[in-house]
Amino acid sequence: EIYTLSLHDALPISFSFDRLPSQQADAAQQAALEAAALPALRRAGFTPAEPGVTPSFTVQIGAQARVNRDDWPRPDPFWDPFWGPMWGPQFGPSRWGPYRWPGPGPSLWLTSPPPSRARMQVDVLIRDRQSAQPLYESHARYDRLGMPDARLWSVLFDAALRCFPTPLPEAVDIDVPLPPVTR
Repeated sequence: EIYTLSLHDALPISFSFDRLPSQQADAAQQAALEAAALPALRRAGFTPAEPGVTPSFTVQIGAQARVNRDDWPRPDPFWDPFWGPMWGPQFGPSRWGPYRWPGPGPSLWLTSPPPSRARMQVDVLIRDRQSAQPLYESHARYDRLGMPDARLWSVLFDAALRCFPTPLPEAVDIDVPLPPVTR
């Protein structure tokens, strides 16, 4: 059976957040995620249920951030090694930045390690409160160089709810444009 969410039947769409036991263990962190998701939920037509009022829907959210260096391709050791012998002064570019080795004679050098790569992902699951049937599920993710940035959680929740009430078959990948470089 396919359940179709009719927004006209449910206006105003009241909801409450539903927390898993693991999310209840760190209530402050989960409250910060819920605060990041709230503007996107409001834009989708949801309103937090007033205290003492039974909401029409429950919203379960989650977020993950993973930092990894291992999924970067290893450079060719003859082109840009992390370790390698050099003789005499060396100047030039490497994949991860410029290097300079001033010493005479053989030396062992190390270029900078590859930058960290962070993957951030949010998950949204909306259920009918009475039947507990899932009505909408969406995921959004963002890959970036560097470390995770908590300011991007709200952007990811916007992307996850962008096509509400039509669920997307796969995760939405977002791109955050960088400001232009001025010199």
